[in-house]
Amino acid sequence: MSSFWKWVKKGNTSSAVAALGNAAIAILKGVAAALSGSGAMFASAMHSVADAVNQGFVFVGSVLASRRRLKWNRRSPG
Repeated sequence: MSSFWKWVKKGNTSSAVAALGNAAIAILKGVAAALSGSGAMFASAMHSVADAVNQGFVFVGSVLASRRRLKWNRRSPG
């Protein structure tokens, strides 16, 4: 399990912060949409969810990119 946290620490910090920030914004917009009944606010909340997921993928990609190459893939550049 400690190797998992080592990989997580190698991830792009700005993408992790952006993902968490977008998730918080999505929650706030979701609450506002529920209280107001506004379809436009609901659509905006879903857009913020998509942004958070996208930044999560960027973070996971940065973590995976920092791993060592596999033995069978040593000839590839990078």
